[in-house]
Amino acid sequence: MAKAASCSTTSKQNSDAELLAMIRRCDELWREAERLDEKPNAASNARAIELCREACVLEWKIVDAKVISPESLAAKIRAIRRAEFDAEDMAAILDRLAIDAERIAATR
Repeated sequence: MAKAASCSTTSKQNSDAELLAMIRRCDELWREAERLDEKPNAASNARAIELCREACVLEWKIVDAKVISPESLAAKIRAIRRAEFDAEDMAAILDRLAIDAERIAATR
């Protein structure tokens, strides 16, 4: 039984770490895109657009990420707020967050 608990804790830590890494990467992408956007040349603008696309894809991966702790849910919510999804998307995202919250509550 101790081994199962250990595996569960490790899995939880890995899941949280993966989510936090995605959030950090998304923030880095947006910062770099904004920095490049300030440069008035085509190469910088093209790269900024590429980074924005990558960040948008990552934002949806963050939305889809399974969270299993209150801390990871809070981090996910902060990332979603920064993402500025439209109202239609937010309705579906709120449903997903409710499922995450129910999952966490069920394990407490």
